[in-house]
Amino acid sequence: MLCFQSKPKIDPAHAVSIGCVEVSFKCHAAAIIVITTSGLLAQLIARYRPRRPVLAIVRHGKSARKLSVWRNVIALQYIDPIENIWSKEIENRTRFAMDFGKRKGILHQGNLVLHMSCSKQNAGLTP
Repeated sequence: MLCFQSKPKIDPAHAVSIGCVEVSFKCHAAAIIVITTSGLLAQLIARYRPRRPVLAIVRHGKSARKLSVWRNVIALQYIDPIENIWSKEIENRTRFAMDFGKRKGILHQGNLVLHMSCSKQNAGLTP
């Protein structure tokens, strides 16, 4: 189990990342979709070596370039206009990642996908 590989006391971001990777192992998820601004959550998830690709949706090219060096992370820059309603923005970015996954053969009809994002806008891991 991944929880034995980390220090005894860990911060919530690492706990969420470990949980995400362990759930992906147990449910045989086809991919992990991460909506992130800085890319930190995608990096933390990649640190625990998921068996499936991490599709990280970012808005900034700098964040996408930083993620390109991480194993098993596919950084996707989302450039459509920002929606005023956060839930609609999340839905659009998720659809963007799923369409990419289908085009590249990562995702198929009926596959299970894990989705990681903040429930509120501007409430991420970066201080």
